[in-house]
This record gives sequence, structure tokens and C-alpha cells, in this order.
Amino acid sequence: MAESMTARAQCSVVFLAAASGSVDALALSALGHVFAGVMTGNLVLMGVTAGSGGERGLPAALALAGYVTGTVLAARLCRGPRTGTRAGGWPPRVVGCLWLEALLLVGFAAAAASSGGAPEGTWRTVLLVTAATAMGLQSSAMLAGGSMAAPSTYFTGTLTALFAQLPAGGPPPSTGAALRLVAVVSGAAAASGLWAVAAPAAFACPVVLLLVALAFQRSGAGGPALPTVRTGRRRATGGRRTPGAAGRRRKPAGRWGSRGCGASG
Repeated sequence: MAESMTARAQCSVVFLAAASGSVDALALSALGHVFAGVMTGNLVLMGVTAGSGGERGLPAALALAGYVTGTVLAARLCRGPRTGTRAGGWPPRVVGCLWLEALLLVGFAAAAASSGGAPEGTWRTVLLVTAATAMGLQSSAMLAGGSMAAPSTYFTGTLTALFAQLPAGGPPPSTGAALRLVAVVSGAAAASGLWAVAAPAAFACPVVLLLVALAFQRSGAGGPALPTVRTGRRRATGGRRTPGAAGRRRKPAGRWGSRGCGASG
């Protein structure tokens, strides 16, 4: 999916990965010791609670419900033709979903700060579901981004793809995928470190990282719109190929090279 991503799209995804890492770090630290974006972990926690008891099963289930809600909402919002897409960027519907995520995270940060960075009881549950909904929006928006996007909230597949080709003598791991893995760790480290010394301010970390990701998309808003690409060959009446169509090749899409946030992911 990420082979055709431009430098601008790659940089946006890297900061989205960092934002998701920071949200999950805050969920683990302050919102019930469950995940807001890593649903595999929450499913395991639900299974552990069902098998041996514990207190994390219900928060994990609520986070799962919030994530599914965000995923379905983004899938509906991103449905439709990809009109108005700018060169190297995401469709406006995808960007709109990320702005909706930003609004949720702003409310999330403000509410958490008002509780001193340590919400309790029902308020903590509301913030957990809000964070999980935001992560569902982001995940589904990246799916709708097509070849100009990549996973930014779940990374087991990215890690597997990064190293599975090595034993077969394939190409070296891509820089873009490696940067996304570094970003999720860095985002989690930044948020948890800030939470330890200034808990209310830590909840603004995901908002800042998400806004940086959106700023990379905004930086190319004045560029030309991408033309519509038709699949297959155009044929003239009678089934013959249009003269001059044979042998015509499209220029390859812009590659990463060594620019921007790294090579293709």
C-alpha cells in the first residue's frame, strides 16, 4: 500500500503513528490500563478477565465499542468519489475525518486537564471511549486513503512485513515502515514522560502530533489536483486499439528517494 506514497504523505503518517502511540500510552497510564487503539490487546484482556477474573475486562470492552464506533463513522464519512484530491495528498473526506478526530482529541485533552490529568470513575470511562473512538476514526481514514496512506494505529503487520523478506534475500527493510515504528514508540515515550511530570499537559501531546500530520497535508493544498486515472486500454470502434496507444507508458509516480521522512514504507 505504501510503495507509492509521497514524502508529504509519509510524513503525515509518521506523525499519526506518533499520535496513536501517545494516546495508547495515556490510556495505559491514566485510563484504566487498557488500550485505546490496539484492539488485539483489548481482546486479550477481555479473554483474561473472562478466564481468571479481573477489573480490566469491562474497560477493554468499552474501548472496543468506541473504536468500532469511530471506524464505522469514518467509513461512512469517507465513502464516495475521491474528487478534489491534491497531488501527493489525501482525499478531502479523509482529511475531514482526521479533523473530526482532532476535535475529539481537543475535548479529550481539555477534559483530562480539568481533572488534573488523573480522571476517575465515570469520567475516566468517558475519556477512554472518546480516545478509542478517535483511534477508530484514524484507522478507518487511513484505509480510505488508499495507496497514499498506511496503518498508523496497529503495527504488527508493519513489523512482520519489515523483516519477513530478509530470510528470502529480498530488498532491505523500507525506511518509511521503520520510521512509523520509531514514531509510535517515540509518541508513547513523550506522552508517558510528560504525564509523569505534568499530567494535565500530557493529554495535549496527541493533539499536537495530529495537527502536525494535518499541517503536512495542508502544505500542499495549493498544488494541482490529481487527474482521474482510467484502468485498461481505450479501444476504437470495432475493437481496435486507438492509434498510438500501444507502447505508451505512464511516467512512474514520484518516489521517496532520500527526501522527507524516509523511503517508501
